[in-house]
Amino acid sequence: AYMLFSGAVGVLVFFICRRPELIDTRRLAEPVVYSSFILGFMLVFHLSVALRRWWSLRLDTLGGLTAAVGDLTMLLATHFPQESCSELKALVRRYCLASLELTFMQAQGTDGVLGGLVSHKLLTDDEKRKLEELVSKPQAMWVWIAGIFQRLAERRKLSSRLLNHLYGICSRGRAAVGRGQ
Repeated sequence: AYMLFSGAVGVLVFFICRRPELIDTRRLAEPVVYSSFILGFMLVFHLSVALRRWWSLRLDTLGGLTAAVGDLTMLLATHFPQESCSELKALVRRYCLASLELTFMQAQGTDGVLGGLVSHKLLTDDEKRKLEELVSKPQAMWVWIAGIFQRLAERRKLSSRLLNHLYGICSRGRAAVGRGQ
């Protein structure tokens, strides 16, 4: 763009000015230098805003999501250490990982193509079909996780206090992926 602009100015001066050799280039250099400084400050400001936006996304979205996943993993490991609960923990972990992957896919605009999640065993074919109809797929995963805990509480496998705590973690995870939109 700079070379094109320079060439256009050169052609314009050549055709408009009858005696280009009489142009005092020192007087023209001064506004160019000032413009360069202004342009430099504008670029630094733009870079600063972009970096601040990226850092906020990283902390709020990814940081919140990984904190929620870590909290769930810790609580499930301590409250359900039995081998018989390994399927429960694997299901919650799978949904958490799917939520993370769907967050990136949504940011890239590819969250309509879920076949890769099935091939990586993060979703079943049935879960894929259910998700395809939804708008905010990463948030839906957290609703599904909360539903798992609700069913456990209905079977009296979770106390109401623990259920409340798990709901809070699910809400934080859902809110984190909602900020990434």
